[in-house]
Amino acid sequence: MSCHILAAVICWASMPNATLNVSLSKEQLAQVNREVDSGQYVSASEVVREALRDWLNRRIEMEVSALEKAHAGAWERDTTAAELEAIIQAKRRARAKLSKRNQSKDRRT
Repeated sequence: MSCHILAAVICWASMPNATLNVSLSKEQLAQVNREVDSGQYVSASEVVREALRDWLNRRIEMEVSALEKAHAGAWERDTTAAELEAIIQAKRRARAKLSKRNQSKDRRT
């Protein structure tokens, strides 16, 4: 996922709720209904929103990991102070967003 797409996902996540119709398999619908019936979730929408948040968190974690791997050798070659600072700041922002999402998820459970 590029930084532009990541920024778009983050902006989209802060937008007001919208309605989307989604087709699910019978098994998926049954699982959603079981979660709601268990009382852990108020609605099917809540189940789907949490699943989407978890999926986005996994994508962000993979992106951060890929960036770290791609830049692993950067410390061994000449980089400018500005490049080094940009890399460190990008990692901090991504980790802070992931941490914030995880904290808000923990408060809901």
